[in-house]
Amino acid sequence: MDNDHTNYTYAEASNRLKEIITCIEEDNPDVDELINLADEAVKLIAFCREKLTTTDEKIAAMLEKLATTPSE
Repeated sequence: MDNDHTNYTYAEASNRLKEIITCIEEDNPDVDELINLADEAVKLIAFCREKLTTTDEKIAAMLEKLATTPSE
């Protein structure tokens, strides 16, 4: 996968984070690669956080709408 996280799904971003963690733990990357991996991880974490926040807001809005909609 490329580093353009805007096209990732949440699952893809989460999987990439797991790959980064494994790489750092098992491959002992040099300093240059480590900073690149850390930078990518920070971007992925922000992306995932935004996805979760947006999803939470949408679900809350749906539940609110359901609560205020009269049942038939």
